[in-house]
Amino acid sequence: MRHSALVLGLVAISAVSLTGCGSDRAPGASSTEFGYAIECKKPTGDRAPLELRAGEVRQAYDLCLQPKKIAYEGRPAKIIWGQTAPLGPVIAELHQNAQGKPAMEVTGGRNTYQMTLQVGSERIAFNFSASGLDAVSATPRNVVDTSTDFTGELVVPSLRGLGYTDSRGRGTDYGYENSQSTYANSGAAYDEATKESRARETGEGRMVLSIESVNSQTGEIAGSFKSKQSSGLAVLPGEVDVEGRFIGTFKPKKESAS
Repeated sequence: MRHSALVLGLVAISAVSLTGCGSDRAPGASSTEFGYAIECKKPTGDRAPLELRAGEVRQAYDLCLQPKKIAYEGRPAKIIWGQTAPLGPVIAELHQNAQGKPAMEVTGGRNTYQMTLQVGSERIAFNFSASGLDAVSATPRNVVDTSTDFTGELVVPSLRGLGYTDSRGRGTDYGYENSQSTYANSGAAYDEATKESRARETGEGRMVLSIESVNSQTGEIAGSFKSKQSSGLAVLPGEVDVEGRFIGTFKPKKESAS
């Protein structure tokens, strides 16, 4: 009996340990019935409009964007890596701009997300981004409600960072400009491979966010988004269309003490 109790105790401790260490969920995301997939939380809107007071800035630390449908160069794509979590938590601000129009601006947080797409028989690397998004409503208003749409431009950082080097040590900011000692120079093919390995470009995109749910008590807004952006990879440039859901809680921003 004593041995049985000891075994049961060890099993219970192991279960608690695994539960505490087995999750890397971002704020604003919750586990789904699929087990390992993580999705943005569900909206709790009350349909009352969210008021934007003159000079007031609302800030969200939990803005979450969940891709649901992706196409590369007009061809349907399937996410084969990167679908276990949404983009976020993104830091964003909500306010009225100088023209009195509601505006949403992404200012930080986890605002880029690397994915691998399956497009037919091809696998395409893709950098889903909301970085630098500055989206504005078309009409001057002092509220955000279910008739509000935000449209704006965004930046797509290069999928290959400053320290990227290929298998032969070639890179943009690190490594070699070429790799003569690694294998024989094979003319144009060799030069093109070196050029691709050293390529690093910043792309652009455009996103539309349509508000479908508002909670005036908590500052929560949610809805759908459509994004058209470059892939973020100079080697395989192309446009990617992304559709999905978003949600974030925008609370009055606290001014830091001077």
